[in-house]
Amino acid sequence: MNSTHTYTAEIAGEDLPIIDGSISLDAGRSPHVQANIQVPMRFLELLDPRDAPRVILDVKAIFQGEDGPVVQERTFNLGVRRRPAAYGSGIITVDLASDEALLGDYRPLANVTAMAGMTSIRAVVSYVLDRAIPGAVLAPSDDRAPVGEDADEEALLWKAGESAIEFLHPLVQALGLRLVCDEARVWTLRDANYTGDGDVLNLTTGVNLIEAQDTIDRDGDLWFDARITRYRWTDSGGAQRERVDAFALRTPYSRASLVTLNSPYPGPGRSEYAVRRAQQRGREVSATIVADWNTRAEQPATFTFPDAPTQFGAIQTVEFNLANDEMTVTARTMDTSQTPEDPTEEPAEPVRLRETVTFSGDNRYRLHLLIESVSQNVLTNTSLLRRRVWLEKTAGDGKWNADNDSTWSLNIGGKTKGSSGFAYDFRRSTPQTISLLNDTVTITHESDGTKTVSWSVTATLDNALPIGTASATGSLDLPTIVRTSGA
Repeated sequence: MNSTHTYTAEIAGEDLPIIDGSISLDAGRSPHVQANIQVPMRFLELLDPRDAPRVILDVKAIFQGEDGPVVQERTFNLGVRRRPAAYGSGIITVDLASDEALLGDYRPLANVTAMAGMTSIRAVVSYVLDRAIPGAVLAPSDDRAPVGEDADEEALLWKAGESAIEFLHPLVQALGLRLVCDEARVWTLRDANYTGDGDVLNLTTGVNLIEAQDTIDRDGDLWFDARITRYRWTDSGGAQRERVDAFALRTPYSRASLVTLNSPYPGPGRSEYAVRRAQQRGREVSATIVADWNTRAEQPATFTFPDAPTQFGAIQTVEFNLANDEMTVTARTMDTSQTPEDPTEEPAEPVRLRETVTFSGDNRYRLHLLIESVSQNVLTNTSLLRRRVWLEKTAGDGKWNADNDSTWSLNIGGKTKGSSGFAYDFRRSTPQTISLLNDTVTITHESDGTKTVSWSVTATLDNALPIGTASATGSLDLPTIVRTSGA
């Protein structure tokens, strides 16, 4: 498929010509989004990082398909972090980053004790965000995870000179979460079940692959089945303290990893979270294709190479090359045929349901539902399903409502998730998506191993200019679990 890609940038209301550059997203990096662009020397005064300028980078790609052109658009709102100027060539190289970098800039001048009584990690993160980056807020979510159990009493003491990101990371990661800011300046707390918006990206030799590499490495830091996290800190009384959080997936374990952190003990959980994420890293694959600007980190992907099993995983990194209109994705994958780590789990023939409904009052807005099987457990006679609900604006400037009076709900097999009041804002870009739910749910099968689940999804978006309601219902046959004499 032939395509043309156009890149434009703006700083302080002035157009910024792009000579060359790249944009990358990394699920395991903070800042999550980074970019590097080269621009003419005449913009030197506007690009002083000490003034905290922002660059708005717009991308437009047109793909010529059999049914006509397909347009992709995406906007990156990033802060300037560094700008080496080469006077011989007359080119400025500009390093850009998403707003996690601003959390590294902010350090309180005195100890902050205001969070001592907080019990919700969202409350803690929201307080720090607003203090470090006034106006920054977490995206709406029903998650109200408590601050870690058995946490040291000083875990919520934000010490003078400690950056906002240094303070938050141990607390967030102890709960198996990550704090991420995307290119639209939207902040989210993501757990291990988070999946990036978008359909599965299929990469196949002879179809869309330009280059690919498949690596399995036991000596690297990608894979381990045990983790020791050692916390060391000096308490308010001047005493040296140390606590250890350790977790092994099995006994005996095969390979242990050690991490030492200079922060108060936030409670157990970080080691288990790291180990379980590492089990998805059986191999690492990188592949290069023509840039698809809908691609995001943590989006599901499949890789099909000659003489190798098809691999499935989540995209860890994606780097867009602005010089040749290509992108390289790196994913931690597993063979689709490999046996899960838990011997009681057996892979099921996957089922996948995708439903899209247009809102009654404005056909530019859509409600999306995705249900797909993840695994099955013979001993418990259950299926683990991934469920995702998200909103999409396909055209127009975008509507918004900050009154928290819009609603949505999803019911799968009698298990309901939803919100009786949330806000939304579709003014950032077109097209634009807003995630409402991205997690997993366990469904118990009938005694003979069969199961048909009924499902229903609905959302109502309140607005002075009505968007209306979108609803759908149906049923899904799950793969039958083979019952054995011991099951």
